[in-house]
Amino acid sequence: LIIMTTSVLNFSMLAMALSTTSPSPWAPSSWRITLNFGREPSTTMPKSWGESGGRLVLPVDVLIESDRVSKVDDVISGGATPSKLRPLMGIGGDCPTFINSEGEQTVEIGEEGGWRMSLPPGGAKAGKASSLNFYLDILTKGASRNDVTIPTERIYFVANCWREKEFNIGRRSIEPIERSYRRAQQKLEKKLDHDTGDRRLDGTDALDTIAAYGDMAQLVQDRDDKLYKLKEAEKVFPANSEELPKGPWPGATEWLAVSPKGGMAIRKKKMFGEEFQIVGTWTASPL
Repeated sequence: LIIMTTSVLNFSMLAMALSTTSPSPWAPSSWRITLNFGREPSTTMPKSWGESGGRLVLPVDVLIESDRVSKVDDVISGGATPSKLRPLMGIGGDCPTFINSEGEQTVEIGEEGGWRMSLPPGGAKAGKASSLNFYLDILTKGASRNDVTIPTERIYFVANCWREKEFNIGRRSIEPIERSYRRAQQKLEKKLDHDTGDRRLDGTDALDTIAAYGDMAQLVQDRDDKLYKLKEAEKVFPANSEELPKGPWPGATEWLAVSPKGGMAIRKKKMFGEEFQIVGTWTASPL
């Protein structure tokens, strides 16, 4: 009886310890957001901005919180109040820095940004990506490197993301498509190999060469078809899944994986309506 009582007591103590150390879905987390300013193919920024192809990279450490922002931004709210995303410089950290021809430069960022996660159309399903949206306010004026100047205004960020469960489903969905494309590419390269490839392509026999070109055309078409399918899959499933950064993010106890193909834009009023001008890309990694 004593042994049973002791065992029950030990088990209860263990359960209490586990319950107090289990991660809260609302616990804040720290991430490094790396802003990569520069001209992108579809941007409507002025022609001279980033024309040289140069980039300005600015790492910003932030604290992701579950508390709601003090003022709602209509771009990312989607009918709900976004949660806080605060630069660590505002709570004891250093200002973000970058290097230009004049040495190290600092950039001040507003003390409160906001973030929101949106499920894919129709809700979470089959491993498809959710959308991570957030914003930060740039306060420093004239921060530049060559012909790239950081806009002194609100920067909007967007990227695909996956919670752990959807990530695992998405990974299983895209891996066969990735393998199929790689096999098609390898088959094509084998045919074109200088030493072991299709000797009919040497041109020693006209009819054989014509037939070989026909076979090659089919292989190229097959490769291109599979590449198209892969590119479409990458829009919703986690490509190169093992390389994606993963870490805690408020809202669930599952970790979050963030796509490295995030976009940044600024909001510009026009005579009729408004537009979003792309100013670069960004990546994220947990601290």
